[in-house]
Amino acid sequence: MITGIVFYVINGEYLIEWTRTYSWQLIYTLYLTTTPVIWSGYIIGKRLFRIKVKRIDEGKVTIKNMILREFISNYLLSTNTFGISAIISTIMIIFRDDKRGIHDIIGGTYVTSE
Repeated sequence: MITGIVFYVINGEYLIEWTRTYSWQLIYTLYLTTTPVIWSGYIIGKRLFRIKVKRIDEGKVTIKNMILREFISNYLLSTNTFGISAIISTIMIIFRDDKRGIHDIIGGTYVTSE
């Protein structure tokens, strides 16, 4: 949303076609992968809502955790299953007691509130 507002201020029009390109997907996946490592489990949205990503063993998330969680699970798996894994992951989060989806299980992480 913030990027869209900045784009609107610069160009005077709000277009979202650029978010459908592979370069945008790569940039966004890199953001989701690296920012939690630097900010101790937070990205901008998670910080606003006071939730964060943690490892199962309560340690700080590592780049390995985030690559497994975001790149392998969220990006590659979701792309190759045409979004079916994202739907299954949502169902898992709703019905599992620990509220972990496929991406959390593969990454060895979970999301918690402060």
